[in-house]
Amino acid sequence: MKKVFLSLVMCVCVSMSYAQKAKKFNAKAAAKDFCACTTEFTNGLHPTLVTMMHEMATKGERVAEENFKNALMAMPEPERNKVMASVEKEMDEKGKKFNVCIDGWKAKYGDLDEKQRKEMIAKLDKMKGCELADEFAHMTDKKK
Repeated sequence: MKKVFLSLVMCVCVSMSYAQKAKKFNAKAAAKDFCACTTEFTNGLHPTLVTMMHEMATKGERVAEENFKNALMAMPEPERNKVMASVEKEMDEKGKKFNVCIDGWKAKYGDLDEKQRKEMIAKLDKMKGCELADEFAHMTDKKK
């Protein structure tokens, strides 16, 4: 699960850095499309998994993993089994779809320079329902 999440984050980072440069950059459209990829990925995932992703992006991997383990242990066994089934099945399937979506995003928007990244992040900051996409973008921006 950690590898899938880290792969997704790396994909985001690469998508913001190494694709072809778009001719005219539209930060609002890029943010909206990036949000759509992230939302498609997280829709249907167990809320505990989504919380873990938020925490990985905002609090770090160690804290997120510890909180995830604690949340699992506090759940009744049937709910814990449901979460683990989601981890095994959904993360892999949705991760592949996310990669396809991000590849399309890269083809459309290309390599974002620092100014473009900041413009897109500023748009994401204001978009409702795009919190995880915003957190991913801020996390990749910090790595620059």
